[in-house]
This record gives sequence, structure tokens and C-alpha cells, in this order.
Amino acid sequence: MLVPERDELAGNALFNAAAGAMVGRKPCPDYLASIPEAIIETMTGRIHFMIAPFGSSAGLVRDGKLRAIVNKLNREIARALKHAEVEARLLAVGIEPAISSPEGLDKIVVDQLKEARDLARQAGIKPE
Repeated sequence: MLVPERDELAGNALFNAAAGAMVGRKPCPDYLASIPEAIIETMTGRIHFMIAPFGSSAGLVRDGKLRAIVNKLNREIARALKHAEVEARLLAVGIEPAISSPEGLDKIVVDQLKEARDLARQAGIKPE
């Protein structure tokens, strides 16, 4: 059984906060003995999703496989957001759905990091 790492626990908390969801940690099936096996199961669709430590998934980023996964997720989420029932449920809890692209999210992240860096500089905050 995989023991959750600090990063995994933080990832769950961040995911829950960002998604407005309550996703808990489910014990891994006995046949999964490692993070790489869990990543393979996720990529093949046998596991819906996982939050992997960056070190374990860095190779996917380098190989471009992560971008393929992100593109697929984006297509499926965009498709779901087009359903009136999904849109109504999101609006009911104060979320205004907006369909974008992975590249659009990349730009938002870069812009927010720049803004945070600028604010930290203005406040005199220095990295330690």
C-alpha cells in the first residue's frame, strides 16, 4: 500500500479547495505497488485521476505525455460544461463556467505568477 506523502496530502487539499470538491484518499488496490504503476493505470483510464508527486510524473512532462492527458481532460470537461444541468448546478453554487484551452490556463498561471512576484517585490518580501 502506498503511504501518502506530504505533497500528496497538500495536493488533495489544494484540489479540494480549487474544485470545491471533497476528494479523499482511497487505498490503492493491492496490484498497485508504486506511483509509476498508478500513473499507468490513470493514463489507461482504469483509475479516474490521481495526484502524483512531481518527481514521479516529471518524465511525463518531458515526454509530452502530460500535455496529451491535459488536452483530453480539457475536451471532456468542455463537453460536460455544455450540458445545461451541469451549468445550472455550477451557477447555483456561484461558479460561472467558462470553457478555455490548456494554453489559456498556461497564460493565466504565468500572469498570476508574475503578479505574485511583483506584489512580493513591492512588499519587500525576499526568498529565503
